[in-house]
Amino acid sequence: MSECTVLSCPAQFSRLSAEAKLFQSLSDATRLAILKALVVRPLRVVDLCALTGRAQPNVSAHLACLRDSGLVIGKPKGRETYYAIAEPEMIAALKATERVVSKVGHRICGCPLLPLLEQ
Repeated sequence: MSECTVLSCPAQFSRLSAEAKLFQSLSDATRLAILKALVVRPLRVVDLCALTGRAQPNVSAHLACLRDSGLVIGKPKGRETYYAIAEPEMIAALKATERVVSKVGHRICGCPLLPLLEQ
């Protein structure tokens, strides 16, 4: 019986790929700002534009990415749509990220391999 490594088992690799895509969805400061605003309460695009200082097309594009990733949902209310966090676990993940960054954020920013790894 051959054993597989974490990266050589198809099921494990598929799971890791999905987790990596989640982090890619979170890898933009505007998307993080949107998510953190939605932790407080559901908001409309116009509200998110005011909070982020971004134009409506930019915010809408970021919301589409977050929606397509399953991280936010749109809830129609009359003629407007309010966006909200789709999964409560996302709130805990954002808070955990804040704790990690407060401890090691200065080292993450200084990682000399990041530019090479992003190619």
